[in-house]
Amino acid sequence: MTDHARSAATIEQLRAAAFAERSQGNFLYAADLFRQASRLSDDPASSLNSQMRRVYCLVAAEQRDQAVSIAERVVQRARTEGIHTELVDALALLVDHHHDLGHIAIAVQLLAEATWLMEQMPDAQVPHLVLHNLADTYAHCGFHAEAISLFRRAVHIAPTEHDRMFAGANLTASYHIAGISEFDLEERRRLLEEGLVVAASVLEGESTELEADVLCSAHRSAMLAHTGRFDEALREADTARAKAAVHAMRDEELVAMSAQCIARWRGQHDRTVLQLVVEGQQLADETSNAALSGVFADLRAEILWSTARHDEARDVMVAHIADLRGSVRRHMAARWAHVRQAIDARRSELLHETDPLTGLGNETFLHGFLDQELGKGSPVCIAVIDLDQFRDINDAHGYPEGDRVLQEVARVLERVSRRGDTVVRLGGDEFAMVLRDISVGDARHVLERVRQLIATRRWDGLPDIGLTVSIGLTVGADVEDAAVLLGVAREALHDAKRDGRNRIAHR
Repeated sequence: MTDHARSAATIEQLRAAAFAERSQGNFLYAADLFRQASRLSDDPASSLNSQMRRVYCLVAAEQRDQAVSIAERVVQRARTEGIHTELVDALALLVDHHHDLGHIAIAVQLLAEATWLMEQMPDAQVPHLVLHNLADTYAHCGFHAEAISLFRRAVHIAPTEHDRMFAGANLTASYHIAGISEFDLEERRRLLEEGLVVAASVLEGESTELEADVLCSAHRSAMLAHTGRFDEALREADTARAKAAVHAMRDEELVAMSAQCIARWRGQHDRTVLQLVVEGQQLADETSNAALSGVFADLRAEILWSTARHDEARDVMVAHIADLRGSVRRHMAARWAHVRQAIDARRSELLHETDPLTGLGNETFLHGFLDQELGKGSPVCIAVIDLDQFRDINDAHGYPEGDRVLQEVARVLERVSRRGDTVVRLGGDEFAMVLRDISVGDARHVLERVRQLIATRRWDGLPDIGLTVSIGLTVGADVEDAAVLLGVAREALHDAKRDGRNRIAHR
């Protein structure tokens, strides 16, 4: 066996061992095995894949800061190498991270990039795990319908029973959270009932994936409680919460706790559950789980009201309403941050194509505009306009006055141009006009007017200068290249300069 083959075999052994340890809940050990596999791999895609598996193990072990740091490095390398699958995977985790920090604008930007990349991949090339993780990110950000749709796809394409169960468990959780977040009672019940069907199919499987089993069981117990099957809900919640506590699965423990509280209060009218409800609400608030926090707040108010503790019940609901209003304000602020980000991006785009002195388009804009117009088949005339001896104005009167003259010239050109024509500043004292659907003779007539207006103009504050322009004109259509056409117009400009300036030359 060659050294390369031995290395490949070692990598596969490390990854297989890592997956086995992960399935047993030994996340840190699994993360270290994935780290070793990544370092041994010469293939960038394989190395980054192991790195992302390590990242998600660290997340499961609540080593989130380290996981985020690694994911950021993966994003940088994946972008450089053009490895889209791992890039989507890493972006999904960073979306979660920034969403948790309240950096909604950044989260939305990263999510948009991940979604766009996913849409570029043919369905057959979309890896199950990447699809699954993006679905998880949608769920985390509160896009429940999108999460359910992606998790369903992940279940459908799951390559193994283990993967199918894990995707199904997360699909179950998405149905649960979507259901309790839904205001329409009929739609709410539909979501919860569909979630129970999915949960049943997952728990009937043969996989021994501990994390998926606890996740699915906890959310199933909560959905049973919400649909009034209290005895069954309580039995399953007790088991799920005990398993979650042993393996430090805080989110699942909280979900099971909500099921216990609902079943004990609404099924048994057990008022002693109030303390557990209070603990649950505190944990939900600490973990920013708004959906479950609302469930516990409602239960707490119900119990307090039933025992005639009306003032306390009222205080609970007032506090809950205040939290909801705060959440709405935060979402509005986040939306505005997203709007501002879009505005900044648009401003940056415009600056890239706009001359800051005159506000006209620049040469970058001109090339894009010409490429578009030349493809339409109609003749396009382009004129390059240069101010004769403009340097003398800067030397005699200073650059601020020279800039003011350039701004006035830009306004003259805009006034002369027809509807649909375009004026740009190419740089320095050079401008261009693009005249559409016009003959060369008519174009010369328009440009002659430009020449005369500039030659006869008196410039405010500069009565002693006489400014003239030289103009080079050419025409092109359909197959012409924008850069070539602009070059021909500049050659015509050189003809006008050579022949004495203050004139129009045509090529």
